[in-house]
Amino acid sequence: MDINELSKIGIKDDYKVDTKKDDVEQLFKDLKSESVDSVKEVVQDIEFFIKKRIEVNHDIMQHCDKLKLEIDNTAAKFPDISNPQNAHVSSEIIKAISELRKKKIDVEELKIAEKLNFFRDVASLKRELREYVRELKEKESKSSLLDSLI
Repeated sequence: MDINELSKIGIKDDYKVDTKKDDVEQLFKDLKSESVDSVKEVVQDIEFFIKKRIEVNHDIMQHCDKLKLEIDNTAAKFPDISNPQNAHVSSEIIKAISELRKKKIDVEELKIAEKLNFFRDVASLKRELREYVRELKEKESKSSLLDSLI
């Protein structure tokens, strides 16, 4: 059907699509804004996760230090078995002291593992952050180029 046939049955040529420059500009601005904003949100999320991981590491290290202090304080209550005057110390006390030393070593191993995991986690998050910052800069430069074209 052509326009003449449509006008005969009462349909007029009023349905033309309006492609104004303002509409196109607004569409590009909306697309650009959504794209850039979503990458900005990802960057902010990653920065938040890095800060939280730092806080968690700090909390774990403080907790480990408190445990070590408690172990040292408990061990100080026992007699010094390296002193010859305390040769009469029972095997149960020696066993308890050995257990405390073992627990202190376990806490130190936990601290070392946390330091390693912390380093890996933060390095991974920073690597991901660099990728998204690079993507954000690309999108912003493309959008400014697009703005200059419009």
